[in-house]
Amino acid sequence: MSKKICAVLAVILICSMAFAGCGSEKTDAKDLKVYSFSGGDDYITVSNGVIIFSDGYEALYLGDLKADEEHFSDITSFTKTLYVYKDGEEQTLSENSVTDTSGGKVNISGEMGKMWAEDGLFRQVAPEDVENNLFFELETTDKEGNVQNYQLQMKVVEVTEDTKA
Repeated sequence: MSKKICAVLAVILICSMAFAGCGSEKTDAKDLKVYSFSGGDDYITVSNGVIIFSDGYEALYLGDLKADEEHFSDITSFTKTLYVYKDGEEQTLSENSVTDTSGGKVNISGEMGKMWAEDGLFRQVAPEDVENNLFFELETTDKEGNVQNYQLQMKVVEVTEDTKA
């Protein structure tokens, strides 16, 4: 499934770059910005994340989360948050929570989802805001009710950097 999503994002990127030159102005290509992001520590790793900013279109593929299964063996709920730290405040891009009410454990690892929209997905976040200020946070609760927070600063790379004229 992850390979299909990466392939779809690659097609979107290629089509966007191809159609960027079709307009009457050459500046259209500068409106497309594609970023990949990843990060990790001893317990969790985020990989294959993609953010697309384009004139009239925005997309976010949260990537894959791999968690140390032994460390997270008794987790009953968690919240995953991707945010930009801007002007001293967190600007949330995505937040997702899962809770098992049957008394079992939840699996943290796996694909984290995607979203896209025409204008307005990232209302208060500009492309330059994600470059050094993108963070991932995982908050977990175990069977005894103990809460732990894990925070990663994402390494962000602009994929469209070489296409600028």
